[in-house]
Amino acid sequence: MTKVHLRVAAIVAVVVALSACGASDPKFTFTYAEKRGTLESNGLRFVVVPDKSTQLVEVDVRYEVGSREDPIGKAGLAHLVEHMMFQLKPDGPGTPPLMHFVNQLSTFFNAYTNWDSTHYMTTSRAAQLDGMLKIEAMRLYFGCQTISEDEFLREREVVRNEIRQRGGTAPNIAYTMALLGDRPAIMATAGQDFGEYRVWLESHGIDTSAVLDIEDEFCASFFVNTDEDNNQIASFYTGAMAHAGKLTFARYAPDADLTIITPNDPTAMLSYVRECKLLGLPYIYDPSQQTARITSEEICEGIDGCYLLSSNEYEFQLIQEKTGLSENDILDQVGGLVMTMGSAGSRLIIDGREEFIPVAPTRWVSEPTGAGDAYRAGLMRGMQLGLPWSVAGRMGALAAAYVLEQFGPQNHFFTREEFVARYRESFDDEGALDTLLLEPQPIPMPLPAAR
Repeated sequence: MTKVHLRVAAIVAVVVALSACGASDPKFTFTYAEKRGTLESNGLRFVVVPDKSTQLVEVDVRYEVGSREDPIGKAGLAHLVEHMMFQLKPDGPGTPPLMHFVNQLSTFFNAYTNWDSTHYMTTSRAAQLDGMLKIEAMRLYFGCQTISEDEFLREREVVRNEIRQRGGTAPNIAYTMALLGDRPAIMATAGQDFGEYRVWLESHGIDTSAVLDIEDEFCASFFVNTDEDNNQIASFYTGAMAHAGKLTFARYAPDADLTIITPNDPTAMLSYVRECKLLGLPYIYDPSQQTARITSEEICEGIDGCYLLSSNEYEFQLIQEKTGLSENDILDQVGGLVMTMGSAGSRLIIDGREEFIPVAPTRWVSEPTGAGDAYRAGLMRGMQLGLPWSVAGRMGALAAAYVLEQFGPQNHFFTREEFVARYRESFDDEGALDTLLLEPQPIPMPLPAAR
C-alpha cells in the first residue's frame, strides 16, 4: 500500500476549568492567553488556548494535505486516507482500531477533507486530554501502515459508494415546510456548483433569492457514514459556507418575520443573532452540530432572548456543560425550549408549561439523516398556522418519520391531504389541521405566545 507523507500539521488544544455563564459571573469576559510554538523534532506547529468557561477540551489537528494531492484519475484518494486514519490498529492485527478509542474518550468528533487540508477535531472532558493527544500522535506515527488489505478495500468501497444527496440544514427545513404549504426562503452562501440545486429548490416552492453565489468556492458538503444501528460518523467540507458572514437580514431578507439560525460559520451565526436582536426579528436558535465548536460566550449570547432554543438531548447537555447554566437558568432566558430525544420523543417547554411529544409511528426505517430538520420544519409550520403547541410538535414528529423512511433528507414526499390523514391515524388534532387543508396560499399568522 502506498504510504502517504504528510507535510505539516498544526494542533489547537482548547483547555478548561470554570464556568463563565453562571448567575454570579459576567457573561462575556473571556480572555485568550494563547501559547504558540513549533516542535523542533518534526516541525509541527501548535496553539494552546486556555478556556476557563468550559469543563471540556478540544483537540484540532489539521494536515496540510487535501484533495489537490489526488493523482489525476484518482479523485477521492485524500478523502479515503481520512477514513483509513480512523482504522489504523496501533496494537497490531486483531486489536481494536483507533476509532474504538476515539469513541471511548470523546464526547464529539468529526473530520473532513478540504482541497488543501485534512481536519480532525475531537471534544472530550478535560481529564481525557492526554489520551486524545496520544491518539493524534498515533495517527502521525503509524499512518496507514497497520491497516489490512481487507480494511483498505472496505473503506475504499465506502468512499466509492458515498451517494451525493441534496441537503443542508436550511434547505432540508425549507423543503418540508414547502410540502406543508409554505413558501420558505433560504438565506445562505453557495458555491459555483449550486445552479442545478437552485433550480430544483425553486421548482419545489422554495425562495432562493437570498442565496449568495460564491464563484470561487464549491457548496459546503456533509459526509456521513451510518451503521446498521443508525449510529453516524460525519465529516464536513466548509466551502462557500466560510463566506456566510457576508449576508445580513437587512439586505437579503428584509421581510422575514421569523427565522431559524442553524449550524453555519460560527462568526456568521453570532452576527445573525446580534442582527435579529437589533431588528427585533424573532429567531429560533439551533446551534446543533456547532455546539461543540462555538464558545460558551457565543452560546450564551445566542440563547439570551431567543424565541426558541432548539437542540437534541446530547447538544442540550453540552450547552449546559459549556455555559454552566442549569435548565431553569436557560428557560429564564429563552421564550421556549424544543428538545428532541430520538426514539424517546421530544419536549416542548413554552412559558413554563411542558408538553411531551411522542414519536410518530414509522412504516420502516432507512436512515436518520435530516430527521431533526424535518421535525423543526413541521413544528415551524404549525407555529405559522397558529396551531396549539401539542399539534405543532406532533407535526414535527410526523415530518421526521417521513424522512426516517427514506435515504437522504429530501427524498420524502407527501401531499397535505396525505400528511393530515396519516397524522390522524396516530394523533387527535381535534380538527385543528383542517386549516392546513383549506389554506391555498401561505398566510402570515401571528406567532404563538412564547416569552
